Amino acid sequence: MPTNRSGSRSVIGRERSVWTTIAALLVLLALAPAHAAEPQTAVGSVDATGPGPLLDELPDERVEAGLLTIAPGPIYWQRFGHNAIVLRDRDNPERAVAVNYGIFDFSERGFLLNFLRGRMHYYAQAGDDPAGEIDGYRRAGRGIAVQWLDLAPRQVGLLRARLARDVSPRHARYRYDYFTRNCSTRVRDALDAAFEGALERSSRVRSRGWTYRQQSLRLARPDLPLALGIHFGLAGFTDRPLTLWEEAFVPQRLADAVADLRIGDRRAVARSERLSVHTLGLPDTQPPAWRWAFATTGLVLATLLWFLHGAGSRSTAARRAFALSRVLILLGCGLAGSGLLALWLTTDHIAAHRNLNLLVASPLCLLWLIAGGNRRTAPARIAAWAVGGVLVSLAFALWFAFTEAARQDFADWLLLVAPMLLVLARLERTRAQPRGSA
Repeated sequence: MPTNRSGSRSVIGRERSVWTTIAALLVLLALAPAHAAEPQTAVGSVDATGPGPLLDELPDERVEAGLLTIAPGPIYWQRFGHNAIVLRDRDNPERAVAVNYGIFDFSERGFLLNFLRGRMHYYAQAGDDPAGEIDGYRRAGRGIAVQWLDLAPRQVGLLRARLARDVSPRHARYRYDYFTRNCSTRVRDALDAAFEGALERSSRVRSRGWTYRQQSLRLARPDLPLALGIHFGLAGFTDRPLTLWEEAFVPQRLADAVADLRIGDRRAVARSERLSVHTLGLPDTQPPAWRWAFATTGLVLATLLWFLHGAGSRSTAARRAFALSRVLILLGCGLAGSGLLALWLTTDHIAAHRNLNLLVASPLCLLWLIAGGNRRTAPARIAAWAVGGVLVSLAFALWFAFTEAARQDFADWLLLVAPMLLVLARLERTRAQPRGSA
């Protein structure tokens, strides 16, 4: 939840413009996956000078605690939803506090560079106007639910102590990670402290078999460019089956885990309230299955390349279309591969390290593009080496994709890109020959 709603429209608009630019970079160059729980921009500087109000003047037996869950929104950084912990006075429910772990300070020195390098820091803050923030989500058409927890006064005390620690000046700023340490996992950890470890014990041993990639693509699917960028940018780290505890990086999955939790003979949730009906499109219930679409598209485009090359001897338009297609394919693969290599070697985005899509979209495609077709001996030899390197990379990719040697789901991209690169490699010898030769 935003901590400051008094900023001017111009400031907010400027921040949104910057975030839109960042989103385009992420999609086109696969710089990083989308935020795995909705971040909240602080219009001004984040105030971490004090813990904020946690109803400290009330005894534990008068405080009620709940998990607030907000459904996904239409903007790319809202795709995963959001959550917070609410504390309120049982005798006076209008007195409430919401603790939110999704605050970042856009004015922080080096914020953009740290974002791109995977070295982001977020803040935990306690806000004393949850009703106002809830009303903002409601007006946006997003579903809102709160699960009021069945906690004994002693457990409420444990929760309040954990929250007070997390929003204190020493601990409010924390190192953010998309999947393992985000706004939702911090809420999960705080609730687990109140449940004295019962939430982790219950959810660590269970799994639906889904992965970070599948959950991310399921939620990002309505925004197809974003989903494709995530699919390309994520490496093998995101393809192992998750426990329900790990799935709680998604706010709704945390709500599900809390709803299923039983402590002894009682449920952890005393009652649930629907504060707002979701009027926007709901995310998919299953991850997308794109294998046949990628394979068909790759074969169709490769066939079209072959046709354009053959027709180039009779049509100037076909020859130009083939040349342009060749440039776009090799340039796109080379830049995308270079972006993946930069993610691995120069950033802390663990989810993108050792990405096997480097074998599909090889940086060698740039060398192939620059030197290919040149009739001089040295450039022609360099181009031949580059083409050979790309073919070797594709051979390794084929082996990795359809064996158990590597645990990364990248066969979609291999089936899309490999047919086009194989056609271009086959035709490269023809391009290097003098005009009129066979």
